[in-house]
Amino acid sequence: MADKHQSKIIIFFRVNKVDIFYHLLYVHISLRTVDLFFCGNILNLYLSKGVKILKKIMMFLSAAMVLTLFPTSSYATEASIAPEKTLKSTLVTEVKGDKINFSPLTYDGKSTKLYSETSITKESAIKTYSKAYQYIVEDFTSRGINVDLDNEQVQDLIKTYFLIELDDKDLQNELRQFAAFMDFYENKAVNDQIINAVSNKTLSVDGDFNNLFPVNTHSTIQSSETTLEDNAAIITPLAYTPSTAATYAVNWWNKTNNTSYPYYAEYAGQSTTNNNLNDLPSGASGQSNPRRAWNDCTNFVSQALVAGGLSTKKSGIWFPHSNTDNWYYSDSKPSHTWGGAHNFYQHFSSRAGVASSSGLLQVGDALSIDFTGDGSIDHTIIITKTTGTASNQQYATYHTTDTNQTRALDYFYNYNPNVKVYGYEIDKIT
Repeated sequence: MADKHQSKIIIFFRVNKVDIFYHLLYVHISLRTVDLFFCGNILNLYLSKGVKILKKIMMFLSAAMVLTLFPTSSYATEASIAPEKTLKSTLVTEVKGDKINFSPLTYDGKSTKLYSETSITKESAIKTYSKAYQYIVEDFTSRGINVDLDNEQVQDLIKTYFLIELDDKDLQNELRQFAAFMDFYENKAVNDQIINAVSNKTLSVDGDFNNLFPVNTHSTIQSSETTLEDNAAIITPLAYTPSTAATYAVNWWNKTNNTSYPYYAEYAGQSTTNNNLNDLPSGASGQSNPRRAWNDCTNFVSQALVAGGLSTKKSGIWFPHSNTDNWYYSDSKPSHTWGGAHNFYQHFSSRAGVASSSGLLQVGDALSIDFTGDGSIDHTIIITKTTGTASNQQYATYHTTDTNQTRALDYFYNYNPNVKVYGYEIDKIT
């Protein structure tokens, strides 16, 4: 995820009128390794002087190695001296069932939470949820997707089985349990990246790592109010028109606008000219062949918000796509906040704030959903219809699985007591 920084240094030495030209000292600095390569030709060296010259060269290389491996910084002592696994083990505060919880990680006078992990291995999960795994393999194979449980895109798609509805309720429940396992299994790799960034003192220079941190705001509580509202009376302070955003979502709920937004189809290796790609609930009529091969929920909601008139944001020259202050689409590389559910939360929780109650949310407002309450956002939806302010009077539309105007918000609140909802009053953005 992180970009590696490289530098090339050409070095000249002059010793007693003898020119020593080292063609290349290549210092490659990555998150975990430092590789030093050099080659050169020493011209006209006297044998008696060779040893002294080589000693000077070795002293220089040793100094370069020390400076590279031990740059000055004020990161926490335990993070700078402890190996990754040892450091993580010291942060364990509780092992409850198959869940491992950690204390906050301190760095540079700050602290960040780590995600809870599962103690279940992927091999064990495949055996425990064998029917679910076989269903997923067959489903993914039909889409041309290789089932690699350590692949982020595969993990995101597997988590969509939280929403699956099947006639076979035993299989349905097993798929949801496997999705819950995956939600915690993926956290190990994210925690390792955070700890690596702290240990190698790259946290402050690599924006991608700042995108990894868990949710740090209050959630939106469920409203049971039944106040009727007049959607036509909604007035927005700027150019955002909620009804237009909702209309876009409804029009495209079972299609994919690859004409205007081809990046994700191209990335997934699918046609960028086929707007009929969809990912409907199991057994629904109208399923495209092939099915959409990526998790499109956040990209879909971002499109609807732009259709409603919400302005995009882009600033900075270096890696603007990883800056959570930015939110924009580009055919070459959209911002992480445009298509990533967790990144979308990071942007809009800051830009719009998180609504205290679902009763404040109206047509055109977006929501982030954390299926297990682990602090990592899994899903993004948009409200496209309301008949009141209670959660069972708010109808949402979303992609993956493609769904149009259902009482999804009420379902999320009541599906699992651990579910966390984060709603944004988009029309209030100034």
